[in-house]
Amino acid sequence: MKQIKSYIAVSLDGFIAPPDKELDWIPQEVKFLLNKEYEMADNLLMGANTYLYLFKHWGGWPYKSQRSFVVSHYHNNVTRNYNVEFLLDNPFF
Repeated sequence: MKQIKSYIAVSLDGFIAPPDKELDWIPQEVKFLLNKEYEMADNLLMGANTYLYLFKHWGGWPYKSQRSFVVSHYHNNVTRNYNVEFLLDNPFF
């Protein structure tokens, strides 16, 4: 049976990312463990900021073998050949 897991890095003051959108506040050990979990996943779901951050800081898309979904208002897919699909519709309205 498939499982759904959620990983959200939140600082002690309740923020997901600082104003500069850098993730240097997350300890390297945590980043390593998260990457291992992502590599084992069948599918990934993330927001556009996380998608762009990963692409920029990893020098390309690191999760080519997983089907990935990006929730966004804009279709700014820079990884067209890497199994990434943008979810542009708003299902809540």
